[in-house]
Amino acid sequence: MAAGVAAACQKLETSPDSDSQGLSRVASSQAPARAHDSRGRVERMVQKLSTYKSLARDVPFRGSALSSEVARDLFSLDAMVSMHPFSSFTTELPIAKFWVNGEPISSRGLMHSLATKTRGPLKPAEVDSDGNIQAGNLLGSVVLVERGPIPFGEVVDRLSEQGALAVVFYDHRPGLVYGTLLQPSQIPALVISQEAGQMLLSRISVESIEAIVDIGVAPRSFQGLNLTAVCPGESKRRILVSTPADAVRGSMFYGGNVDGLVLIRELVRWCGEQERSHTFEFNVFDGTHSGYFGSRWHMGSVLGNTTDHIDEVVTFDRPGSDLPLRIGATKTLADLLNGSGGQNFNGISVSEGFGVGRGDHDVFAAKGVPFVFAERGVGPVANIERLSRSFDVLSVLLETLDTRVRSSKS
Repeated sequence: MAAGVAAACQKLETSPDSDSQGLSRVASSQAPARAHDSRGRVERMVQKLSTYKSLARDVPFRGSALSSEVARDLFSLDAMVSMHPFSSFTTELPIAKFWVNGEPISSRGLMHSLATKTRGPLKPAEVDSDGNIQAGNLLGSVVLVERGPIPFGEVVDRLSEQGALAVVFYDHRPGLVYGTLLQPSQIPALVISQEAGQMLLSRISVESIEAIVDIGVAPRSFQGLNLTAVCPGESKRRILVSTPADAVRGSMFYGGNVDGLVLIRELVRWCGEQERSHTFEFNVFDGTHSGYFGSRWHMGSVLGNTTDHIDEVVTFDRPGSDLPLRIGATKTLADLLNGSGGQNFNGISVSEGFGVGRGDHDVFAAKGVPFVFAERGVGPVANIERLSRSFDVLSVLLETLDTRVRSSKS
């Protein structure tokens, strides 16, 4: 590893102003400081790229070893970091299966239930009108409880805190109810009929029951995890920066967007070392290539569909692959970055309108937020030089945007 880092650093220090694929030189008033820090940055990038690649799998980002590693890295930096598990559902309920001692029991999933399969002894519990749990030791058990006045989600949360593995509600009237937990749960939950619940209560009193709860993902739904790191500035006005947690179909052969995850980590570190006019909000959005699930959830649940405080959104994807860097922007930002008033950014051709329909910035652009989009495209990360040059471009770009305040005409 040490030899590889040294070679990467030497290659960066001796590389020409333009790479072989036409990436123009980045000029900045802070170039000496960048050169001084380049060796340490390259070392970190090489190490993190290797780590993230080793953890990348064709599995959901939420709950993966990769998401845990990225979250730990962000928490170690000088930023306010938060994790946002979310579910994006249609009106359809998740598929639910329920067995007791090997016998199937008719059941129905609850919207926003954690999608997983678990098993344990079935134990009863009661919930009073104040939400207090009346039960014995529930650790490691599947809990059977009657539906009452306390919302499903609140009951599930309280039982989860007591160590329950899953919750089975039985209705207080005949039939099966359609229900929602309102927010993603930490453990699976489903409902059964009043008749089935009363039958199980009578059996629990005379025999031991092993229960299995299996909740699938709702049809045409998505369960994901967004990561957010905020670097406060002098102003509450924000610049949003994002990269996808997932990858274009087929690109897991190259490790997905691990280079984007490495770059956003390094940009969060860089931001913490700068004097900022804006507050910078860095996001890793899940489900980008499945339908912008993460960014749409962020828009509705975190921002409340309000974007007046956001001056720009900057999105990048696959910034380290061995392909030419392309940058697109809305007209106002393209003019700025191409030299119309841009003091710290030149030599990069920014295409007006390029990137529409290609990333999470579309969600914010639909609300009138000007965007910048950068990508190299699907391909291998051939060398760390590409990723480091993308850092140079984007850090200077963010410096330039930090001088701008969005007008009502943008």
